[in-house]
Amino acid sequence: CSAASLITPQNILNGTVGGEITFNLSIDPVNQTAHTGTWKYGPKIVVTWTNSNPVYTSDYKGRVEVTLATGTLKFNKLFATDSGEYTVAITTAPSGLNIGGRVELKVYDPVSLPTIQSNVPNPVEFSDTVTLTCTASGSDVSYRWFNGSSEVSDTPRIHLSADNRTLMISGILRSDHGPFYCYVFNHVSNNISKPFCLDVKSSSLGTVTLTTENLAGAIIGTFLGGVLVSVIAFLIANSIRRGQLCGKVPDIKADINENPPSTYENVHNMKTMDKGPSPPSPSTDHHYMGLQAGKQSIYHSLQGKMPS
Repeated sequence: CSAASLITPQNILNGTVGGEITFNLSIDPVNQTAHTGTWKYGPKIVVTWTNSNPVYTSDYKGRVEVTLATGTLKFNKLFATDSGEYTVAITTAPSGLNIGGRVELKVYDPVSLPTIQSNVPNPVEFSDTVTLTCTASGSDVSYRWFNGSSEVSDTPRIHLSADNRTLMISGILRSDHGPFYCYVFNHVSNNISKPFCLDVKSSSLGTVTLTTENLAGAIIGTFLGGVLVSVIAFLIANSIRRGQLCGKVPDIKADINENPPSTYENVHNMKTMDKGPSPPSPSTDHHYMGLQAGKQSIYHSLQGKMPS
Protein backbone atom coordinates (compact mmCIF):
# COMPACT_ATOMS: atom_id res chain seq x y z
CA CYS A 1 0.00 0.00 0.00
CA SER A 2 1.56 3.33 -1.07
CA ALA A 3 1.42 6.51 1.01
CA ALA A 4 1.76 10.22 0.33
CA SER A 5 2.18 13.33 2.43
CA LEU A 6 1.64 17.03 1.90
CA ILE A 7 4.47 19.36 2.84
CA THR A 8 3.21 22.75 3.98
CA PRO A 9 4.82 25.85 5.55
CA GLN A 10 5.49 25.12 9.22
CA ASN A 11 5.65 28.72 10.44
CA ILE A 12 3.11 31.51 10.37
CA LEU A 13 3.30 33.41 7.09
CA ASN A 14 3.42 37.19 7.38
CA GLY A 15 1.98 39.33 4.61
CA THR A 16 1.41 43.01 3.93
CA VAL A 17 -1.93 44.59 3.11
CA GLY A 18 -1.97 45.04 -0.66
CA GLY A 19 0.97 42.68 -1.08
CA GLU A 20 1.40 39.12 -2.27
CA ILE A 21 1.91 35.81 -0.46
CA THR A 22 2.21 32.19 -1.57
CA PHE A 23 1.28 29.01 0.30
CA ASN A 24 3.89 26.66 -1.17
CA LEU A 25 2.88 22.98 -1.11
CA SER A 26 4.64 19.86 -2.29
CA ILE A 27 3.52 16.24 -2.44
CA ASP A 28 5.71 13.36 -1.38
CA PRO A 29 6.33 11.20 -3.35
CA VAL A 30 6.79 13.49 -6.32
CA ASN A 31 5.05 11.06 -8.71
CA GLN A 32 1.76 12.03 -7.10
CA THR A 33 -0.19 15.12 -8.21
CA ALA A 34 -3.15 17.03 -6.83
CA HIS A 35 -5.95 15.60 -8.94
CA THR A 36 -8.72 17.33 -7.00
CA GLY A 37 -8.65 19.67 -4.05
CA THR A 38 -10.25 22.39 -1.96
CA TRP A 39 -8.84 25.36 -0.06
CA LYS A 40 -10.90 26.79 2.78
CA TYR A 41 -10.65 29.82 5.05
CA GLY A 42 -12.35 28.58 8.17
CA PRO A 43 -15.64 27.14 6.83
CA LYS A 44 -15.56 29.36 3.73
CA ILE A 45 -14.39 27.85 0.41
CA VAL A 46 -11.67 29.79 -1.36
CA VAL A 47 -11.22 27.58 -4.41
CA THR A 48 -12.00 24.05 -5.57
CA TRP A 49 -10.61 22.25 -8.57
CA THR A 50 -10.97 19.02 -10.47
CA ASN A 51 -8.35 18.24 -13.05
CA SER A 52 -7.88 21.59 -14.82
CA ASN A 53 -11.01 23.43 -13.81
CA PRO A 54 -10.49 25.68 -10.72
CA VAL A 55 -13.52 27.51 -9.35
CA TYR A 56 -12.97 30.55 -7.13
CA THR A 57 -15.56 32.02 -4.80
CA SER A 58 -16.55 35.65 -5.24
CA ASP A 59 -14.48 37.00 -2.33
CA TYR A 60 -11.29 35.61 -3.86
CA LYS A 61 -11.93 35.64 -7.58
CA GLY A 62 -9.32 37.69 -9.42
CA ARG A 63 -6.89 37.91 -6.53
CA VAL A 64 -5.93 34.28 -5.84
CA GLU A 65 -4.75 31.46 -8.09
CA VAL A 66 -4.00 27.79 -7.49
CA THR A 67 -1.28 25.61 -9.01
CA LEU A 68 -3.19 22.50 -9.97
CA ALA A 69 -0.29 20.03 -9.85
CA THR A 70 0.62 20.69 -6.23
CA GLY A 71 -2.26 22.71 -4.78
CA THR A 72 0.01 25.70 -4.10
CA LEU A 73 -2.12 28.82 -3.48
CA LYS A 74 -1.00 32.38 -4.28
CA PHE A 75 -2.61 35.64 -3.14
CA ASN A 76 -1.95 38.49 -5.58
CA LYS A 77 -3.52 41.11 -3.32
CA LEU A 78 -3.92 40.65 0.41
CA PHE A 79 -6.61 42.18 2.57
CA ALA A 80 -6.31 42.73 6.31
CA THR A 81 -9.29 40.36 6.68
CA ASP A 82 -7.29 37.54 5.08
CA SER A 83 -5.49 36.84 8.37
CA GLY A 84 -6.32 33.45 9.83
CA GLU A 85 -6.05 29.70 9.30
CA TYR A 86 -6.40 28.02 5.90
CA THR A 87 -6.88 24.30 5.30
CA VAL A 88 -6.44 22.23 2.17
CA ALA A 89 -7.70 18.75 1.23
CA ILE A 90 -6.26 16.97 -1.82
CA THR A 91 -6.89 13.69 -3.61
CA THR A 92 -3.80 12.59 -5.50
CA ALA A 93 -3.42 10.97 -8.82
CA PRO A 94 -2.70 8.35 -9.88
CA SER A 95 -2.93 6.69 -6.48
CA GLY A 96 -6.11 8.45 -5.31
CA LEU A 97 -4.62 9.17 -1.86
CA ASN A 98 -6.26 11.72 0.44
CA ILE A 99 -3.83 14.18 2.00
CA GLY A 100 -4.24 17.54 3.69
CA GLY A 101 -2.60 20.32 5.64
CA ARG A 102 -3.02 23.75 7.17
CA VAL A 103 -1.38 27.19 6.83
CA GLU A 104 -1.52 30.17 9.23
CA LEU A 105 -1.49 33.65 7.70
CA LYS A 106 -1.03 37.01 9.40
CA VAL A 107 -1.62 40.14 7.33
CA TYR A 108 -0.16 43.44 8.56
CA ASP A 109 -0.64 47.05 7.63
CA PRO A 110 2.83 48.47 6.90
CA VAL A 111 4.09 51.05 9.35
CA SER A 112 3.90 54.68 8.31
CA LEU A 113 6.56 57.36 8.67
CA PRO A 114 6.59 58.06 12.42
CA THR A 115 6.38 61.55 13.88
CA ILE A 116 7.65 62.85 17.24
CA GLN A 117 5.88 65.38 19.43
CA SER A 118 7.00 67.04 22.68
CA ASN A 119 4.70 68.05 25.52
CA VAL A 120 6.88 71.13 26.23
CA PRO A 121 7.60 73.40 23.23
CA ASN A 122 10.45 75.32 24.89
CA PRO A 123 11.79 73.31 27.84
CA VAL A 124 13.86 75.04 30.53
CA GLU A 125 16.98 73.33 31.83
CA PHE A 126 16.65 71.66 35.25
CA SER A 127 12.98 72.74 35.55
CA ASP A 128 10.95 70.82 32.98
CA THR A 129 10.10 67.17 32.44
CA VAL A 130 9.83 66.48 28.73
CA THR A 131 7.76 63.66 27.26
CA LEU A 132 8.37 62.71 23.64
CA THR A 133 5.62 60.73 21.94
CA CYS A 134 6.08 58.71 18.76
CA THR A 135 3.07 58.25 16.50
CA ALA A 136 2.82 55.82 13.58
CA SER A 137 0.07 53.85 11.92
CA GLY A 138 0.28 50.18 11.09
CA SER A 139 -0.43 46.76 12.56
CA ASP A 140 1.28 45.60 15.75
CA VAL A 141 3.75 48.49 15.72
CA SER A 142 6.87 48.24 17.87
CA TYR A 143 8.98 51.24 18.89
CA ARG A 144 12.62 52.00 19.59
CA TRP A 145 14.26 55.34 20.43
CA PHE A 146 17.65 56.66 19.43
CA ASN A 147 19.58 59.73 20.57
CA GLY A 148 21.91 60.31 17.68
CA SER A 149 23.24 56.85 16.85
CA SER A 150 22.81 55.46 20.38
CA GLU A 151 19.71 53.55 21.40
CA VAL A 152 17.91 55.06 24.38
CA SER A 153 17.30 52.90 27.45
CA ASP A 154 15.94 53.51 30.96
CA THR A 155 18.11 55.52 33.36
CA PRO A 156 17.32 57.37 36.61
CA ARG A 157 16.35 60.42 34.51
CA ILE A 158 15.02 58.75 31.38
CA HIS A 159 11.99 56.47 31.36
CA LEU A 160 10.42 54.54 28.50
CA SER A 161 6.77 53.53 28.59
CA ALA A 162 5.85 49.84 28.59
CA ASP A 163 5.22 49.90 24.84
CA ASN A 164 8.23 52.19 24.20
CA ARG A 165 5.96 54.69 22.49
CA THR A 166 6.81 57.54 24.87
CA LEU A 167 10.13 58.75 26.18
CA MET A 168 10.14 60.84 29.37
CA ILE A 169 13.16 62.92 30.41
CA SER A 170 13.11 64.33 33.96
CA GLY A 171 15.07 67.46 34.82
CA ILE A 172 15.90 68.19 31.21
CA LEU A 173 19.50 69.22 30.50
CA ARG A 174 20.89 71.22 27.61
CA SER A 175 22.84 68.10 26.63
CA ASP A 176 19.48 66.37 26.03
CA HIS A 177 18.95 68.34 22.81
CA GLY A 178 19.12 65.27 20.53
CA PRO A 179 18.62 64.67 17.68
CA PHE A 180 16.11 62.00 18.66
CA TYR A 181 14.79 59.38 16.26
CA CYS A 182 11.83 57.04 16.60
CA TYR A 183 12.26 53.71 14.79
CA VAL A 184 9.06 51.73 14.18
CA PHE A 185 8.63 48.25 12.78
CA ASN A 186 6.44 45.20 12.53
CA HIS A 187 6.86 41.79 10.89
CA VAL A 188 6.63 43.15 7.36
CA SER A 189 7.95 46.72 7.36
CA ASN A 190 9.93 49.37 9.20
CA ASN A 191 10.43 53.13 9.14
CA ILE A 192 12.27 55.88 10.99
CA SER A 193 11.26 59.42 11.87
CA LYS A 194 12.93 62.62 10.82
CA PRO A 195 15.42 63.95 13.41
CA PHE A 196 13.78 65.76 16.32
CA CYS A 197 15.80 68.30 18.30
CA LEU A 198 14.95 69.92 21.63
CA ASP A 199 15.69 73.64 22.07
CA VAL A 200 16.49 73.55 25.78
CA LYS A 201 16.65 77.03 27.31
CA SER A 202 19.02 78.00 30.10
CA SER A 203 17.55 78.10 33.58
CA SER A 204 15.96 81.47 34.42
CA LEU A 205 17.25 81.35 38.01
CA GLY A 206 18.60 84.76 38.92
CA THR A 207 16.62 86.59 36.21
CA VAL A 208 14.46 89.43 37.56
CA THR A 209 11.49 90.91 35.76
CA LEU A 210 11.29 94.63 36.52
CA THR A 211 7.75 95.49 37.54
CA THR A 212 6.88 99.02 38.67
CA GLU A 213 7.45 97.99 42.28
CA ASN A 214 10.76 96.35 41.43
CA LEU A 215 11.92 99.42 39.51
CA ALA A 216 10.98 101.80 42.32
CA GLY A 217 12.75 99.59 44.82
CA ALA A 218 15.82 99.47 42.62
CA ILE A 219 15.94 103.29 42.33
CA ILE A 220 15.51 103.82 46.06
CA GLY A 221 18.03 101.10 46.80
CA THR A 222 20.53 102.68 44.41
CA PHE A 223 20.08 106.11 46.01
CA LEU A 224 20.47 104.80 49.53
CA GLY A 225 23.39 102.68 48.41
CA GLY A 226 25.06 105.78 46.95
CA VAL A 227 24.59 107.67 50.19
CA LEU A 228 26.02 104.77 52.15
CA VAL A 229 29.03 104.56 49.83
CA SER A 230 29.63 108.31 50.22
CA VAL A 231 29.53 108.05 54.00
CA ILE A 232 31.88 105.10 53.99
CA ALA A 233 34.24 106.92 51.63
CA PHE A 234 34.24 109.96 53.91
CA LEU A 235 35.01 107.84 56.95
CA ILE A 236 37.76 106.00 55.10
CA ALA A 237 39.26 109.30 53.91
CA ASN A 238 39.28 110.63 57.44
CA SER A 239 40.82 107.43 58.67
CA ILE A 240 43.53 107.66 56.01
CA ARG A 241 44.18 111.33 56.87
CA ARG A 242 44.50 110.53 60.55
CA GLY A 243 46.73 107.57 59.81
CA GLN A 244 49.05 109.68 57.67
CA LEU A 245 49.21 112.49 60.14
CA CYS A 246 49.84 110.16 63.03
CA GLY A 247 52.18 107.76 61.32
CA LYS A 248 54.24 109.91 58.93
CA VAL A 249 54.84 113.26 60.67
CA PRO A 250 58.68 112.99 60.71
CA ASP A 251 58.71 112.49 56.91
CA ILE A 252 56.44 115.29 55.75
CA LYS A 253 58.05 118.50 57.08
CA ALA A 254 58.27 119.96 53.59
CA ASP A 255 54.52 119.46 53.08
CA ILE A 256 53.48 121.63 56.05
CA ASN A 257 52.88 125.33 55.55
CA GLU A 258 55.31 127.20 57.84
CA ASN A 259 52.91 130.11 58.31
CA PRO A 260 49.32 128.91 58.07
CA PRO A 261 46.52 131.40 58.59
CA SER A 262 45.42 131.69 62.17
CA THR A 263 42.08 130.12 61.31
CA TYR A 264 43.85 127.05 59.93
CA GLU A 265 46.39 126.51 62.63
CA ASN A 266 44.97 123.08 63.30
CA VAL A 267 44.90 122.11 59.57
CA HIS A 268 47.96 121.04 57.60
CA ASN A 269 48.67 121.57 53.93
CA MET A 270 48.86 118.08 52.40
CA LYS A 271 48.98 119.14 48.77
CA THR A 272 51.92 116.93 47.98
CA MET A 273 51.20 114.02 50.30
CA ASP A 274 51.38 110.70 48.52
CA LYS A 275 47.98 109.08 48.04
CA GLY A 276 46.32 111.58 50.41
CA PRO A 277 43.26 113.73 49.74
CA SER A 278 43.79 117.13 48.07
CA PRO A 279 43.91 120.08 50.51
CA PRO A 280 41.11 122.67 50.52
CA SER A 281 41.69 125.82 48.47
CA PRO A 282 42.47 128.97 50.51
CA SER A 283 39.63 130.67 48.64
CA THR A 284 37.19 128.51 50.58
CA ASP A 285 38.31 129.73 54.01
CA HIS A 286 34.82 130.75 54.96
CA HIS A 287 33.71 127.10 54.89
CA TYR A 288 36.04 126.29 57.72
CA MET A 289 35.26 129.14 60.10
CA GLY A 290 33.74 126.60 62.42
CA LEU A 291 37.07 124.92 63.10
CA GLN A 292 38.08 125.37 66.71
CA ALA A 293 41.21 127.37 67.30
CA GLY A 294 41.44 125.76 70.68
CA LYS A 295 42.81 122.65 69.01
CA GLN A 296 45.99 124.40 67.87
CA SER A 297 47.92 122.29 70.32
CA ILE A 298 47.91 119.45 67.77
CA TYR A 299 49.75 121.54 65.23
CA HIS A 300 52.03 123.10 67.85
CA SER A 301 52.89 119.72 69.27
CA LEU A 302 53.65 118.42 65.79
CA GLN A 303 55.69 121.51 65.00
CA GLY A 304 57.58 121.04 68.18
CA LYS A 305 58.58 117.57 67.15
CA MET A 306 59.79 118.61 63.73
CA PRO A 307 63.59 118.59 63.33
CA SER A 308 64.98 122.12 62.75
